[in-house]
Amino acid sequence: MDSRLSKIVSMLTEEVSAISIKRIASLLKVSERTIYTDIKKLNVKLKAFNYPMIVNVGGEISFSEKLKSHIDELKNDLFGENEIQRRRENMIRYIILEKKYFTIEDLCKKFYISRGTALNDIKNIKNIFTQQSIIVRSMQFKGYRLEGDEIDIRSIAIEKIIKTLNEKDRKYFNYEDGTLLYNLENFLTEITLAINLEISDESFERVVSALWVAYQRIHLGFPLEPGLFKDSESKETIYLLKNKKKLEQVYQHNIPDSECRYIAAKLSESSVLDEGQSLSERWILYSLLTQQFIEEVSESYKFSEFTRDDTLFLGIINHLRPAYKRAKMNEYITNPILGYIKEKYPMLHDKVLKRIKILESQLAVKFSEHEVSYFTLLFASSYERNKKTIETKSRVIIVCHAGMSTSEILKTRMVSNFNVDILGTFSARSAKEWLASNDVNLIISTVDFHHPSIPVIVVNPYLSEKDKDRIASMLKKATRSIDIEFLIDKISNHAQILDEDKLKVELSQYFGLPISKRIEEGGYQPMLLEVLNERLLSVNAKCESRDQAVRESGRLLVKEGYAEESYIQAMIDNVEENGTYIVIAPGIAMPHARPEKGAKAIGLSIVTLDKPIKFGHPTNDPVSIVVGLCAVDHQTHLRALSELVDILGDNNKLNKIKKASSKDELMKIIKGGK
Repeated sequence: MDSRLSKIVSMLTEEVSAISIKRIASLLKVSERTIYTDIKKLNVKLKAFNYPMIVNVGGEISFSEKLKSHIDELKNDLFGENEIQRRRENMIRYIILEKKYFTIEDLCKKFYISRGTALNDIKNIKNIFTQQSIIVRSMQFKGYRLEGDEIDIRSIAIEKIIKTLNEKDRKYFNYEDGTLLYNLENFLTEITLAINLEISDESFERVVSALWVAYQRIHLGFPLEPGLFKDSESKETIYLLKNKKKLEQVYQHNIPDSECRYIAAKLSESSVLDEGQSLSERWILYSLLTQQFIEEVSESYKFSEFTRDDTLFLGIINHLRPAYKRAKMNEYITNPILGYIKEKYPMLHDKVLKRIKILESQLAVKFSEHEVSYFTLLFASSYERNKKTIETKSRVIIVCHAGMSTSEILKTRMVSNFNVDILGTFSARSAKEWLASNDVNLIISTVDFHHPSIPVIVVNPYLSEKDKDRIASMLKKATRSIDIEFLIDKISNHAQILDEDKLKVELSQYFGLPISKRIEEGGYQPMLLEVLNERLLSVNAKCESRDQAVRESGRLLVKEGYAEESYIQAMIDNVEENGTYIVIAPGIAMPHARPEKGAKAIGLSIVTLDKPIKFGHPTNDPVSIVVGLCAVDHQTHLRALSELVDILGDNNKLNKIKKASSKDELMKIIKGGK
């Protein structure tokens, strides 16, 4: 069968213009009816790969000119292993998006395949679904149906449909699909503009795929159960719930709130293109975990510059939020350069894989290696930005069975021809003993000598031109990274350092290393009691609204010189623009604004309210404690913040703080007194 179809494709690509079905039937010695059936089968295959289909005008058929120049690729897709894989992918989409129940006969008719082929495909597809805990169950008199978590079912469909949403394929969509796609994209664009969220093109296509799949599943009668995703109150969720009617118009169907929250979750999985857009209801946890993660990788990889790289910190915290959301939703992305990362940075990737458990244990998720490799890329970029190397000589020993004169000749010739450091000349026996506790880059020997891990080149003592070429090809430039922390440590062993931060800046400038903003401004992370005092406390404040409570926390910061007056309004604007993620725990809010909005120094204020106030959070309202935060960058406040989070996480201390009747009493609780 495929042989005849392949011949038809060859005929179509060889013809300058159209060819008649009558002529094809005559050449292949079959009926015209058979050729018409073959054309239908070919069009099913072409559509599966998003190729233009065969056009039939009055019995004259033709191919797109574009396809004629790609005949080998076309045949491989239509008749090779690609065809089986693509058919099964389309079968999965068909099962999930078009049918409540399906039969083997449905598959045979839809994909023009035999019953045996359909049964074999179903066996393969069942394994794919089983991996996601979805059962393909046979129902008597009805056929097969899918049983499992609706979100997991949708996740499989999204992975299959996203491949057809890239720009080159869209012109092959039918009118109905194209109209729906246009409406979904417009709606998503409207959302991103409204909430000031700029996402990557890849993320945009993934969310469009999620909208498409949700539309199809809802119309099949599989909406999400009410009550899902209620623990999230992101700006995406707030906007979609407010504009639920618009989404219903796009879907042409009434929907539960959970469908709005589902799309909001998909948006929160997206990769943002601006560092200021990664705000989240778990922002404190993400910040503290990111710092711990970087410190652990830095320590294990022996590269201290990681801990001072602001760009790395922002990169990880920006990636962590969508990565966490994807893991929670069982969405797994693929990194096309995973192999390159493992080859180029094997040790770094291994360290990141091991230290990622810090994030996994605290967030209660499991990241795939593809997801982890994106974290590795961030560390690799930081390493390339911050490393500074100096060229060093290759460490070499000479193994010689002859006397001192022969070994000296060889040593002299090695030094004069190559940038090497000859560590010694040994007999074969003594070389093995010495190498047991020492390491070199290369062994040059005049006798047959072997070592399990160090390369050995056997040469003539006078070094022939051939010997020189072999040595030159083996010797690589040996380099050593410059680690400012290492240098500071060595200097401190022999001298008293009066200003460590200034010395770091000067050493970085001398070696041409990039200087972290935190080093320039003093990278010290103050403790809580260094940035909090009684003047920054307000007990039983009488506030009537959310904005009044936020203003009171900001007023204390401004009064003590930690922020400019404009910072207070920026704190309020932040809540308006980005939602109530600042309500970090039941009864506790932490309003703040970006450093450039008027922050002058690291500061914290604490306001206990006379009466709890609703901030609009679905689970953590009402608020009785407001913590004003002022930070000059993304990291230097984290130590103080971590200490405060520990205090507020202690229910006993938290209750005492709520009941405190004076600043003095409140300060004693914070200090650890009774």
